[in-house]
Amino acid sequence: MNSPKLIIVERDGALAGQVHELAREHRWLVRECRQADACMTILNEAGPAVLLLKAEKDLSGALALLTRAAEACAVCLFCEEKHDNPAQRALIAGMAYDLGATAVIFPPHMPSMVEDLAAGLMAEAIERDA
Repeated sequence: MNSPKLIIVERDGALAGQVHELAREHRWLVRECRQADACMTILNEAGPAVLLLKAEKDLSGALALLTRAAEACAVCLFCEEKHDNPAQRALIAGMAYDLGATAVIFPPHMPSMVEDLAAGLMAEAIERDA
């Protein structure tokens, strides 16, 4: 079996920092990228994968990548902006789920929650790939 990959698309490294120890313990590869094409190249490699995708300033770009990646792996969309309006959060979450997101998370992104989510999604990915 090919090594499981945790693919992280973000600019600031915060999500990668939150799951680094978990990935090391489980011997998962952590692949950080900042561009959609690089992400898709990694996803085309064999083996189980989970994508942690942070929508920073370009929500439409993140949703476009989510659409492309969702057929290949589980995708968790992390919204960076607060979106205090519940209707706005519901609209964004609904669009993301319709496009194939496995989970949609709004701030705060608690480290334990990020780790639990990554671990659960990776366990499912490994089981599907077996």
